[in-house]
Amino acid sequence: MSLQDGEDVLVTQETTRTMSVQRSVGDIDARRQIDELAQTSAAAHRSTMERISHVQKQQNEIASKTSEYLQLQYDKQLDLQE
Repeated sequence: MSLQDGEDVLVTQETTRTMSVQRSVGDIDARRQIDELAQTSAAAHRSTMERISHVQKQQNEIASKTSEYLQLQYDKQLDLQE
């Protein structure tokens, strides 16, 4: 093996090592980004569920009050007919 061949092998090994490290760093960055997105998504989901729950409670209250109002109106109409 000539000196040039030895240098080529070293360059190839170093390039392979560098690519491996870069890939590993890239994988870590990708995992970090995925974790951050998962946390953001979970927070958005919680917030959305809280808002939906709040709206449902409001709708139930409105429905209950509407039902009470309509019942009172109906009762008044019955009283007027008597």
